[in-house]
Amino acid sequence: MLIQLVWTSAQIDYTAAFVNAVVEEEIYVDMPWGYKKEGHVLKLCRSLYGLKQSPRNFFHHLSDKLQKVGMTASKNNPCLFFTNKVICLVYVDNYLFFAPKQTDIDELLDRIRGEGMVFNIQNDAAGFLGVSIQRNEKNQTILLTQSGLIDRIIEALGLEDATGVESLTEVAPFRKDLFGEEGNAAFNYLSVIHMMLYLSSHSQLDIQYAVSQCACFSSNPKASHKAALKRIGRYLRETRGKGRLIVAAVEGLWTSKKPDDPDCTRSCTGFVITLCNCPIIWA
Repeated sequence: MLIQLVWTSAQIDYTAAFVNAVVEEEIYVDMPWGYKKEGHVLKLCRSLYGLKQSPRNFFHHLSDKLQKVGMTASKNNPCLFFTNKVICLVYVDNYLFFAPKQTDIDELLDRIRGEGMVFNIQNDAAGFLGVSIQRNEKNQTILLTQSGLIDRIIEALGLEDATGVESLTEVAPFRKDLFGEEGNAAFNYLSVIHMMLYLSSHSQLDIQYAVSQCACFSSNPKASHKAALKRIGRYLRETRGKGRLIVAAVEGLWTSKKPDDPDCTRSCTGFVITLCNCPIIWA
């Protein structure tokens, strides 16, 4: 929706979020080191990180603040708030705001500050996801790239000075390689797999199969598997500036030959949402 409607967005992170919420129960804790006093304990007035009810307490605290500044909670999704100009999505202590104009978001954030909430404006929705969104209004296309994550992968694999390659693999699908040489590469195999899986699900769909093959051997990777992972890293180095190209469209399907006849399919109205010219949602 953000991309299709060309809206603006902002991501905010609340400072020391959980300790802003009041504790509803009666809880006592030991005094911290350096402040010990025999026979005394402290009564907890605010939520602490590590307390299982802290996320819930903070959500109720912030929900009250958002409603005080004029936002309404969705009946279908308690983590969705909205006004006639701004939409807010809640994820623990991170919040995404969407609006047609940046001034609409700025005015709302000023009102939230007025309620005593302290937060940092970090980035937009793309920064929250770690995905760069580039719009081409002329061609009506959207390009998703993750060059920052690719750089992290290349650094983790030690391929800063390596030569890039234009193909992902050199061999057929992997086997267990039970008697293969033990891998001694100086990188965390599982960590790189996790980064590549996130990359392949958003902007680099062409590496999905190769990464899934390497992921099958995360518990006991051999030298051949680590070499294959480095091969993917070299491919990413070669294709760093490329990404996922999206052409989104909404097409209406309707007819009005018999609009007053509820039993006739010709009186129905529907829609189809396509992604890359493929229907993904319809009704």
